[in-house]
Amino acid sequence: LRFLNKYIMFKKADKIIVSYNGAKLIMHQKYGIKWHKLKTIFLPRMRELEFKDIRAGNYKKKFDFIFFGRLEEYKGIDLFIDFVSRNQQFSFCIIGKGSYEKYIPHNDNVFFINGYIDGRELAKCIMQSRCLILPYKTATGTQTIQVANYYGIPVLATNEGCFPEYIQEGVNGYIIKYHTVDSVNQCAEILFNSQLDSKAIKRYFENTFSCTKTIKELFGVL
Repeated sequence: LRFLNKYIMFKKADKIIVSYNGAKLIMHQKYGIKWHKLKTIFLPRMRELEFKDIRAGNYKKKFDFIFFGRLEEYKGIDLFIDFVSRNQQFSFCIIGKGSYEKYIPHNDNVFFINGYIDGRELAKCIMQSRCLILPYKTATGTQTIQVANYYGIPVLATNEGCFPEYIQEGVNGYIIKYHTVDSVNQCAEILFNSQLDSKAIKRYFENTFSCTKTIKELFGVL
């Protein structure tokens, strides 16, 4: 598909929209797209995973970290499992399936759902967590940060893809600088010591990922 895009779609397109600025550099260097053709528009919120009643609910924090999605190597699940194994003082909620599911530790501090759950149940698990963690080895654009921020939950993510652009450190989360457990530990310590304000996270979410803003930017390109 990328091969066909390079020789057909990319050449015929007047404008190409990408979901983060880092992708513009990739498009320019790898595919030879001229800068004036490229426009960055952040991916907006995911309304299908937004539930006002759950957001307004009073949920007790049962987990320090939540991870959900495919349990695959590109998502840094091996680093995350190592982090879980070395930190008995933290509690974890892990939801998903994939090739690494058999390596998830069966510890008392790990709540593991080996499968997928509906949006409302996922939202409740997010609300019961202090932080979403995204230890990815590779990434492009995502709406996972948007989902967590809608519920006022901060995000810890590696320095990959859109993450350093979608996360404003000290506001809606922090960036894990290196793919090491020590780096994750340092970032987690900073996060929990800083006690980021849930209302400030929600304001950042509304200002950065609103559908209205996305539509205006799209019309600006057209």
